[in-house]
Amino acid sequence: MTIARNSSAEARLPKTFVTSLFFGLSILVAAPAWSALPADSIFVRHIRGGFGETLGFDTHVPTSAYACGIVGVAALGGDINEDDDGDILYAFAYQQSGNWWIKADFRSHRDDHETWDLTLLCAKRAVANLGGPGSSSVPLFFQTYTNRGDNVDYDTGYSTASYVCGIVGYEALDGDINENGSGTILRMYMYPSLGRWRIRADFRTHHDNENWNRIDVLCARTSVATIGTPSTSSSKDVFLKEYFGLASNGFFNTGISTSSFVCGLVGMEAYDGDIEEHGKGDILQAYAYRQSGTWWIRSDFRTHNNHENWNMKLLCIKSGPASWQAPLPLACGT
Repeated sequence: MTIARNSSAEARLPKTFVTSLFFGLSILVAAPAWSALPADSIFVRHIRGGFGETLGFDTHVPTSAYACGIVGVAALGGDINEDDDGDILYAFAYQQSGNWWIKADFRSHRDDHETWDLTLLCAKRAVANLGGPGSSSVPLFFQTYTNRGDNVDYDTGYSTASYVCGIVGYEALDGDINENGSGTILRMYMYPSLGRWRIRADFRTHHDNENWNRIDVLCARTSVATIGTPSTSSSKDVFLKEYFGLASNGFFNTGISTSSFVCGLVGMEAYDGDIEEHGKGDILQAYAYRQSGTWWIRSDFRTHNNHENWNMKLLCIKSGPASWQAPLPLACGT
């Protein structure tokens, strides 16, 4: 016997099977599937202030309450180090001392290191698992893949019919940046193939190829997420939108309303560019930002001669389930 519940708020939240007494009878109440995200499930904020490379930065977001990832990066004012091998690029969130910390670095010369601005996405643990989907029915999960090697093209095994996925952290180590000529500078994205999500990750190197030591992904169940243009009339709350052929040093207006959606980047590809290894400048800018009531995409890598083009993957969540928070100033690093 099943008892139907009429509360619309209650119907949004899945429950485990419970046993209750009704006129002395034990009754099983079935757990409904997630059909929407509750209010205030997710927040997104820029972290500004130009914190230095390699330093860990305490966001003061508790790990007991939230799961977090990076959905926008800007490595500013650095001189790319093309000499020999070393750790090329990383930007990720990690757990330390009960809080979420972030760390970011690009391989640059000692006297001209870059500084960083990042965009952080955090989801309440009530709606997000860490370490995979787990046994519960929560609509979101984060998972970290380690030691994936060079030129990654990895099958996660997750069904495209069940999940919508993107990348929210990465670490490319022990590579020699290839500054000669033009080519695909970097790839960090997920794509569907034969009904499953795959991870694509690579950086333009020579001699010593890099190892993608860490790739963090965020997936949302298709009960709440879809691929396509964000729409307030859709029953879905989460949208993955792809953009192709964006310009170098680009400022692209998506036309997506900042009052209706909260957005961040979960995939990028910079192609047909020649890395500029000489002198100091802004190295990498790939993030979403708000301007004049719509979401814009910033796309740029430090190049010369042939300037790169971009493909981007933008994750947008309806306002209500998600909120945009004021930029967080530099607090402390260690």
